[in-house]
Amino acid sequence: MVAIAAILFIFADYAVIPFTLSESMAELRPQFAHVLRIYAVLIPFFGLVDIGSSILQSLRLAQMSMVASFVRNLMIIVFLVFASRVSMDAIFYSLLVAEVIGGFMMLWLAKREFDRHAASEGFAEG
Repeated sequence: MVAIAAILFIFADYAVIPFTLSESMAELRPQFAHVLRIYAVLIPFFGLVDIGSSILQSLRLAQMSMVASFVRNLMIIVFLVFASRVSMDAIFYSLLVAEVIGGFMMLWLAKREFDRHAASEGFAEG
């Protein structure tokens, strides 16, 4: 995932060409590339969310995973509402910040619950 994100970040100017072929869209190409670079940074954090959710579900904590996803999505909405009053760049970066926070939140929850489960099963922490 990180490799794909890095490739998209580096080659964003070329990756947006298929979406900006018409003359009316050509002037938007630099803006599309800018947004693609911001979203390329998000890709690894989407993975953290999925991994954390999968770990919680495998520990039979699907409800905790669902609540955490709900909180993450609510946080995204709140960030976007406030950012929409500022600028388009604020919207793009607010999504980046919300996803980073959400990714680390899911990873933290998964690690905490995994450690609790390991301790209750008698496994040593490592």
